[in-house]
Amino acid sequence: TIKINSPLDEDQFDISIIDMMGRIIYTQTKIPGNEEHVINPKLTTPGVYILKLFYRGKIITTLRIIKYW
Repeated sequence: TIKINSPLDEDQFDISIIDMMGRIIYTQTKIPGNEEHVINPKLTTPGVYILKLFYRGKIITTLRIIKYW
């Protein structure tokens, strides 16, 4: 489970989670801003993943996720 506090006030944003091979393994679009969001991607394999937040098609935040087990 991943909690995300929206970086935007009232607009919408998108989320993508990408594995280290460049494959998009999770995506969610049109998430309302100004709220906390909980996502539960199926990160089944331990490893490093990249979470990207997009606003109007541009990356606004990039985070590294490490799954240990």
